[in-house]
Amino acid sequence: MSMRAFQRYLCSMIRECYGDGNVFGMEIGVYRGETASRILGEFSQLRMVEVDPWRDRDPSHPAHAQFGDLPFGQQRWDEFYAEAMAALGPFGSRVIVQRMKSDEAITSWPDEQF
Repeated sequence: MSMRAFQRYLCSMIRECYGDGNVFGMEIGVYRGETASRILGEFSQLRMVEVDPWRDRDPSHPAHAQFGDLPFGQQRWDEFYAEAMAALGPFGSRVIVQRMKSDEAITSWPDEQF
């Protein structure tokens, strides 16, 4: 499935489950902010928390042992972060960005929030 098709699918699921998108959601793994930007553009009442560390995996993480480092240095991760901020900036207070790992970010929200 292409990224565009996946984004369309997500929008249709939000519409089916929440109608006008008046909901508070979380995306884990933001990368360049393309998916969130598309979804936020479709639903004017949607609010989202965007979580991504924008850095290589911790060497102690099990995925690091299996897959190794991703093929980017920190400078490139910082560029991805800047791209995400540019994509999400137009949505202002409807977006909260947490530049951290998901297991760190989730502890800052009540269980029933999402």
